[in-house]
Amino acid sequence: MPHAILIGDRLHQVQDLRPYFERHGHQVSACHTADDGLALYQQGGDLIVVDLPLPDGSAAIFLRRLFAIDHRAIAVVTGTDS
Repeated sequence: MPHAILIGDRLHQVQDLRPYFERHGHQVSACHTADDGLALYQQGGDLIVVDLPLPDGSAAIFLRRLFAIDHRAIAVVTGTDS
């Protein structure tokens, strides 16, 4: 079963995405920080959905860290209203 990791600064909004991925056959983990997201990915993630603002850094910094670990990783970045 594919493992989707959802990362965002507002955990309740990230949790709102959980049913969509579960309906499409994904195991889902949600977290609040880039550090936690990277740790989950290293334990066996297949897909990452990351919000732009994160409490421990921006999504751009997170993506650089992610691609240093695995350049094949796929990241989906959400938009903001600003």
